[in-house]
Amino acid sequence: MSQLARSALLGTSIAAVVITLSGCTLVPFAPLPPPGPSGGPSRPAAAVQVASIPLTDRPSNVAISPDGRQAWVAGDTAVTVIDTAARSVLATISLPETHDRDVAFAPDGRRAYVSAKDGIAVIDTAGRAVVGEVDLGGAVLTAESVVVTPDGRQVFAAGSGEVVAIDAAALSVTGSTTVDRYVNTMRMAMAPDGRTLIVTTSTGAAVLDTATRKQVDTVGLSRSGGSGVGFAPDGQRAYLSDISASEVVAVDGRSTVVQAHVPLELHSPGPVTVSPDSRRVFVGGYGVGGAIFSVIDAGTDTVLAGLTISHQPRDLALTADGGLLYATDWAGRTVSVLDVSAQSR
Repeated sequence: MSQLARSALLGTSIAAVVITLSGCTLVPFAPLPPPGPSGGPSRPAAAVQVASIPLTDRPSNVAISPDGRQAWVAGDTAVTVIDTAARSVLATISLPETHDRDVAFAPDGRRAYVSAKDGIAVIDTAGRAVVGEVDLGGAVLTAESVVVTPDGRQVFAAGSGEVVAIDAAALSVTGSTTVDRYVNTMRMAMAPDGRTLIVTTSTGAAVLDTATRKQVDTVGLSRSGGSGVGFAPDGQRAYLSDISASEVVAVDGRSTVVQAHVPLELHSPGPVTVSPDSRRVFVGGYGVGGAIFSVIDAGTDTVLAGLTISHQPRDLALTADGGLLYATDWAGRTVSVLDVSAQSR
């Protein structure tokens, strides 16, 4: 091997430095690109945990309100409302107990749709009170994932292998599609234009047309299927986490053709969220040193960095500016808030 080749190999070696900041450990495990004209590649600084918010309930999923002022956390027995500026609990809305509850906002923020046992609870966000409920007719025991179309006219609920469509005005079921009877947990992501819905299955993902409410395509993954999915806000791509392969699969946002496989140095990758500018992808899972987030550069399909924290996140949500990342901890009954402004750039 020539001296030049040895230098190139050393330039792409795995970084062995571990930096600890405020209880969080940054592990830059991705190969570094060769040094540029400035003497080295640009790497994001360490993310910092800025708050750990204790809850009285075990949280599953989290959503940021359209105005960015609140984070609503869906738990086993309640929805917890968090003030994003003060990073403190504003209110708790009690609901009958169920597990793997999800929450999604109407585009105008006036309503929140929350999983209830055998249905969807409709909450007035100003009064923080349940104002309606949609009976799913036994097709879905608990909606593990809930999404709303950008025009606010339809709500989709997924669970028990079914995807149910709901008329938001009439609060009535308009159709149901069976995608996978053997799936353990279902996650959904809606394309920004509202035309396409991607739903994780035991073998990958199902692609649904929201107008016809029919399955139009599939995305094949490894034997354990998908465990998380997120659309880029620009609609160009969607990202699926693959448990068995320990990777993220990037697909074209319109054709859903696979474009890239991004290997992760973490196990059981789960929740996926994408920065507002579509340049960064955040994935939660388990790493060698514990629970970890992988930060992916969407332009190069490479892992930029990893952030180790004290728990495996059940769900992730970014604020509208991409600066803060909310992560739910079901076992610890907490929500972590991380400053990821450096990673989102």
